[in-house]
Amino acid sequence: EIVRVVPHPIRSTASLEVRTSSAGNANISLYDVLGRQARTWTLEVAAGVSAVPLDASGLAAGVYVARVQTPAGVVSRRLTIAR
Repeated sequence: EIVRVVPHPIRSTASLEVRTSSAGNANISLYDVLGRQARTWTLEVAAGVSAVPLDASGLAAGVYVARVQTPAGVVSRRLTIAR
């Protein structure tokens, strides 16, 4: 699950702190309010809490939904990009 987004609101870069009970791949997707996929990436996470970098440069200001899929499950969180 996403524990938190630091800093929030996001200006250019942030970290998604992801907690999972088992190590494995995390598939992360970022969607705008219209449901369009803005970014997607996959990376390896360890069991426990991992800091996942989020580069918001090039994204328009607004509200987005981050969807994180790990071996432990799927969770979505709302986040705001401010300029």
